[in-house]
Amino acid sequence: MQHVPAVDQRPVSDGMHRVAVVLGSAVLVAAIHASYQFVVAPRYGYMGLTYESPDLPIYAVMVLLLLGIAALLPARLLRPADFLVWMLYVVVVIPALTISYLARTVSDQTQLMLGFVVAGCFALAVVITRASSEWRPWRLPALPVRVFWILVCLFSACTYLLLAATGSLTLSLPGLGQVYAARSAFADTASSHRLLAYLVPNQSAVINPMLMAIGIGRRKPWLVVAGIVGNLLLYGVAGNKSVLFSIPAVLIAAYLFRGGRRPGGGVVAWGVAAFVLGGAVLDLLLRTPLVTGLVTRRVMDVPGFLTGAWVATFLDQPKAHFAYSFLSPFLTYPYPVTPPFVVSQNVFGVPTVNANANLFADGFANFGWLGMLFETLVLIVILVVANASRHRIPLASAVMVLVVPGFSMTNSSVLTSLLTHGVALTLLIVLFAPTSVWWREPEPAIDQGAVGTAGASDRLPAPGPSWWQRAKQSAGPPAAATSQGG
Repeated sequence: MQHVPAVDQRPVSDGMHRVAVVLGSAVLVAAIHASYQFVVAPRYGYMGLTYESPDLPIYAVMVLLLLGIAALLPARLLRPADFLVWMLYVVVVIPALTISYLARTVSDQTQLMLGFVVAGCFALAVVITRASSEWRPWRLPALPVRVFWILVCLFSACTYLLLAATGSLTLSLPGLGQVYAARSAFADTASSHRLLAYLVPNQSAVINPMLMAIGIGRRKPWLVVAGIVGNLLLYGVAGNKSVLFSIPAVLIAAYLFRGGRRPGGGVVAWGVAAFVLGGAVLDLLLRTPLVTGLVTRRVMDVPGFLTGAWVATFLDQPKAHFAYSFLSPFLTYPYPVTPPFVVSQNVFGVPTVNANANLFADGFANFGWLGMLFETLVLIVILVVANASRHRIPLASAVMVLVVPGFSMTNSSVLTSLLTHGVALTLLIVLFAPTSVWWREPEPAIDQGAVGTAGASDRLPAPGPSWWQRAKQSAGPPAAATSQGG
């Protein structure tokens, strides 16, 4: 009997997802604009977050560029990098093309150039990442389970024991208004113990979220608690709000991808738009910056403002050329302080504010418009490697592990995120961690073609045949075998 293949219903579903993505992105842009105009700018104008009515033709170009990118974004989140590009689109690209112009950080002509370059670079990253989503150039050997856990325990022991030895470990948590004193104290400690400057960010952004992800996947609550308590301790040490916010970030990622679900991109766009608008309305009613001050302003408005501020600062000034970093032995750095403090001096009039910005701003500071392309190419490598991990790690676990270090790229260079904020360590974990650590019990293998289909579970595909097995299959069965049976 001839087998009739089932009709694939995904194109229709994906078409509906695509409409939801574009419409949701338009609503999200409007929500960010309204929140900034009516809540953030009136309250935080002293920080440079001012509002001027945009020139409609130029602003229309910015919005059309954003909607064009939305049409390229994954309509459904089927791979680890899909979540990362959506996060960068919401937190980096939209604010860079809107808030930077609403705050008038650059001239109209420069804003157009900024919009086209950022949109073009990000579109390139999205297209290449999606085209190489099935790239699997090697079969990396996983670490033995015992070796994996020994390394995790050693890393964590080094972090917390060194903190205890320096007297930095404390059981008291600073309030949100006291974090700057905690940061200053930890900065002094880290300057004397350089190892802590690498151990603490990697522990808080990678190891502890990984423990939470494993605990959720294997249904071991004590691992989830260990990750949460570990990050609360590190928040008490360094006072970084990102460490505190990493806990709900991992839990939200777990909820979105629970039970093998593959959320649509429209869920992200509409969900963030509802949060931004709801927070703005709540703050207007309560006359307090409860949501906009802690989340919207910090996560979207300030990065968007600083993107334009970095471009304005280095537009007609000497570029940094990474001479303050890994190229310092070969090049002369033209400024007395690093780029974030150069921007602080130019924008705020004081060189003491660490005005960190995203990968596009950092790229421009180092090599101008071509620097944005350079940072994008490094980002593409990270996204492609993140997707390669889907052959070994469940999608939900991959997103939970990647969300915190991935977020670091929204307010720092890609290279800094790799080395300092845990992106490199995260990629090593998702590529080399044994598959069994993510599961409650061994799962049966499924066909590769089923991965990512509607309703598919998180179970990983079995390894394909080797080149020797394929050669034997193509040669056909032996003659003796063909004569048997009927």
